[in-house]
Amino acid sequence: MTLLIFDCDGVLVDSEIFHAQIESDIGREMLGINRDLWSHHRRFSGGGLKNLYIAWEQELGRPLSPDVDKEMAHRKNEAFATQLKAIPYVAEALSQLPQIQRCVASGSPLPTLEIALRTTNLYEYFGSNIFSSESVPRGKPAPDIFLFAAQQMGVDPKDCLVIEDSVHGVNAALAAQMKVVGFVGGGHCLPEHAEKLRGANRIIADMRELPAVVRDFCDGKMVA
Repeated sequence: MTLLIFDCDGVLVDSEIFHAQIESDIGREMLGINRDLWSHHRRFSGGGLKNLYIAWEQELGRPLSPDVDKEMAHRKNEAFATQLKAIPYVAEALSQLPQIQRCVASGSPLPTLEIALRTTNLYEYFGSNIFSSESVPRGKPAPDIFLFAAQQMGVDPKDCLVIEDSVHGVNAALAAQMKVVGFVGGGHCLPEHAEKLRGANRIIADMRELPAVVRDFCDGKMVA
């Protein structure tokens, strides 16, 4: 039995810049942490809110107010419901994939994931098979969310293929003993992004390449 595990932000939806902008704005406005969008993106991309909040608390030397999480959810959900776009050609790629199990495993909260997938008309490809790092002790680069997704779907980790866009995500997949495709076609990806994901088993820049890569994985042609 085989399982495809998709990250959401930067893989299914072109949202990484939304995350970085909103998070850096809230850090500045509510916490006095002055970090511009790209500095924030380089440091925290792919790690999820859990890791971001831990880093902020360490930086401030105190726990965050619940108001921070409440405002974060409000701004992201509003932006995702009105402005978010799917990654180019991802719907076509999903419709052409072999008929094998698939799910989403992300560091974003579950309500935000559902809004993102419904706004971009991608929810139908996954249904209820959507998992958030809120359900596990550690966010990426720890392997917890991918191992949790595999367990929930009843698939051995060695039979899972992860599609990821971040260094944290690639490292988490490898730590879970899974094969991983690095995707570098999101709006946040700079020319050097492929080099950052060099640990992935394959790297693609266009979602139209994904069906062939998945077929290779199913046929046992993807090597470390």
